[in-house]
Amino acid sequence: MYIRLPLYFYLLSVCVEIVAFQIVLCNNSKKSHIMLIILEAFLLSTSFSLTQQALYRTVLGRDPWFHWIFVDEIVRAGKIPSYENIPISYTKMPNFHLLITAGMLLTGIPYKFSQYLFAGFPTLLLEFLVLFALTRKVFDLKTALLAVLILSFADNVLDMTSKSIIPNSLVFQWHF
Repeated sequence: MYIRLPLYFYLLSVCVEIVAFQIVLCNNSKKSHIMLIILEAFLLSTSFSLTQQALYRTVLGRDPWFHWIFVDEIVRAGKIPSYENIPISYTKMPNFHLLITAGMLLTGIPYKFSQYLFAGFPTLLLEFLVLFALTRKVFDLKTALLAVLILSFADNVLDMTSKSIIPNSLVFQWHF
């Protein structure tokens, strides 16, 4: 029940190769073509992350239950618990916890998918856009598109945007 068939990974690899060939053969810099390639890389990364989320009944990550309980406490109480009640650093800077809480309240989506939709998904999108802009400025269009494609399957990126979203996203937020 908790596996993805090898065929899934083979097809995903073929899709990545197709996108890589599109990049290598890209001779124009039409905005629509550039956006299509970035969207394809984004969807491939999202496919990998969402299938991983869907396979397990509970949340994924290193300390996800703590964050789940913390967000549920914010939803239940309607406020951020004080540092005296819960002596952890997240009570002092709960940006992503609040973002997930707001998403849960507005959409009714449970925590497991809210953390991905409201924290992981935007983090991945921001990483793509920042990397593309910086790489294109320093190098060229093809290099920037290849960098985005490579980033879409980087181990740390997949971990940061699909499993250990809150702590890693907090570090990402401080970085920018």
